[in-house]
Amino acid sequence: MLSQEVLDRFAPIVCFHPLERYFPCSLEWLLQHCCLRHTRSSLRILRPTQADLLEHWQAYHPEGSTPYLDISASGYAGHLPSAPCYGTVQEWDGCYEITYLMLYAYQGAQTARWNWSRRPFDCVIRDFGRHQGDLEWVSVCLDKESLEPQEIGLQAHGKVRAVPWRSCPREGERPWIRAALHGHASALRGEANRVVHRRVGPLTICDLFEDGGLVWRPEVRRLGLDDSGQPLGDQVWAKFQGRIGRSLDNHFRRLTRLDGEPLGLLPRFLGWLVRAAEVRGWLPAEIRQAEGTPGPGDPGRWFVHGQRRSGNPLRRCPY
Repeated sequence: MLSQEVLDRFAPIVCFHPLERYFPCSLEWLLQHCCLRHTRSSLRILRPTQADLLEHWQAYHPEGSTPYLDISASGYAGHLPSAPCYGTVQEWDGCYEITYLMLYAYQGAQTARWNWSRRPFDCVIRDFGRHQGDLEWVSVCLDKESLEPQEIGLQAHGKVRAVPWRSCPREGERPWIRAALHGHASALRGEANRVVHRRVGPLTICDLFEDGGLVWRPEVRRLGLDDSGQPLGDQVWAKFQGRIGRSLDNHFRRLTRLDGEPLGLLPRFLGWLVRAAEVRGWLPAEIRQAEGTPGPGDPGRWFVHGQRRSGNPLRRCPY
């Protein structure tokens, strides 16, 4: 098991977009702004503790109910001053992989690029893309013998991108990471300010990055499960398999500029077309339905388990 000193040495430094409104938080802070509930059950625990999450850790119970944290809007902004990142360690055939988890209470609406004009500009599609709860992460892969870093893994929307360590901008040995506006996807400092995902007519769905916002240098708290599936240390929420956040039904509201100001007549007309398509049921349900993120103990999240693994790290997604 790697020491705390090694986890601290490679912890990321995160730069946020100047217009970011939703920041990381500690689990303790989040629990003060939510209620633990079960689907198909009357369970209701206001401001639960980690012990409550450990008691109600199972994703599925015999009666079919699922535990989830219903997060109050008062907690959406997060609390950066007290926020740590949570470090887990996996042992592979030839290396150790440290995964640094960042907990958010909320993800804002989808950012995009409006291209139908002589001067394209960035905008927000409200309310598509928003959801409660968010666990973002980056990973650092260390040589098992020398503990020298080999590459860094950047997670964005369920996909992992591996970059050689020599190409990573750093402060000492801590990598500089940029978090995308609202979506919090990770990229390296100095990379492109816009990462395109798909084009829909005059709109380009994309992640937006920009320096000049708050800079976060988090402390690291160890998180994980042992070989028997029990929590390591005092972070017992590592076993929680329920959802962090309740389900949201996202209806299209409007297109706005990044600062919330309304757009011109043509984008408004496009908005009316999107709204009409939504009313007629032409939009797929997955665009509108947003579930809270699975807890760290979810079986699909391999990064919380410390047992030895074969193969190559940073090539699999924990979903």
